[in-house]
Amino acid sequence: MSKRFCSELIIENHTVVGIRGDPSEPTSLTLPNTVTTIGNEAFRDCSNLTSLTLPNTLTTIAYLSFHCCSGLTSLTLPNTLTTTGKYAFQGCSGLTSLTLPNTLTTIGRSAFSGCDGLTSLTLSNTLTTIGEYAFNRCYALTSLTLPNTLTTIENATCLNCCGLISVKLPNTLTTIGYAAFANCSGLTSLTLPNTLTNIGHGAFLGCRGLTSLTLPNTLTTIGDEAFCNCLGLTSLTLPNTLTTIGECWGLGPKLKMWRVSRYAKREKGRAGTFENCVNLTSVTLPNTVTTIGERAFKNCRELTSITLPNAVTIERGAFCDCPKLTSVVFRPPVSWGAFVCWAVGSSRNRDNWQLTTLRHLRNVLRLITTFALWSLKDGSDIDPFRIL
Repeated sequence: MSKRFCSELIIENHTVVGIRGDPSEPTSLTLPNTVTTIGNEAFRDCSNLTSLTLPNTLTTIAYLSFHCCSGLTSLTLPNTLTTTGKYAFQGCSGLTSLTLPNTLTTIGRSAFSGCDGLTSLTLSNTLTTIGEYAFNRCYALTSLTLPNTLTTIENATCLNCCGLISVKLPNTLTTIGYAAFANCSGLTSLTLPNTLTNIGHGAFLGCRGLTSLTLPNTLTTIGDEAFCNCLGLTSLTLPNTLTTIGECWGLGPKLKMWRVSRYAKREKGRAGTFENCVNLTSVTLPNTVTTIGERAFKNCRELTSITLPNAVTIERGAFCDCPKLTSVVFRPPVSWGAFVCWAVGSSRNRDNWQLTTLRHLRNVLRLITTFALWSLKDGSDIDPFRIL
């Protein structure tokens, strides 16, 4: 789209619908007090606009109104404003700070996406909706306080806000959406409210600076890859209200302690749940776990012991590439799927495989779904069917 220069306003029915081009390229503009709405794409690509005065009669900033107004460095929003539409300020890279008025209730999808110069943002206490991708790629934003009027953080709200260090979540929050804080690598700590029930897919994926997290006792669902590649996370306690953990819930290589509350209702450890948790050393699974999914603990290279629950089914590759796993405590009966060489090792390090504790061995192997061979430390091969 060719650049348009901000000059003469076109106003229809109290709505700014656009501008007429002018070679003089004015850099500032004042809207009259008759204006209530800035219409769709009204100032889109007015990259030379640096100053804009909005009237106290304004209630709505519509779709793409200031899209890519990269020269706009400051803006005062009137206390009459209730809605900023989708993509309203997307790509306004010159904006460094913004205060949203207390009359504002809705921020549209991607409204401030790509405002990569924005370092300070004050949200109104009247907000009820913040749209998906609202602050995506606001790289310079360092802190954010979300008001207690919100119950949901929508998908990808703060995606790729890598400079974000501090986030205060509302006490009314029930849901954190898909990739809401994904790749917020500067985030080091976060307090989740006791009202939270659902953490969506990839919600904190790639939050490499996150070192600790307490999950509330109201939480029932953790989505796929919710904490995948959280490389700094060293400990985590899962609440006894948790019923679902998604696939590939990789928690990062520094995780050393994993504890599930004693009465947890978690029914299935899905595929890749703790894959690549290379500093995880010990695991005790509650009796409510019925299935350990494929690759659940794959590449947990420091894992030395595990206690399995009653009546558990272990799927293929569950403990693959766990070369230091030397103690396995069974509580019969156990359905033993092929975890590829008991997954106490791999084809790359067969000489290191060893099991020093195998309790109730003849009673626990009641189902083997795939042939599996593995080697002990002395190099001798064992066929699991012979053990049976």
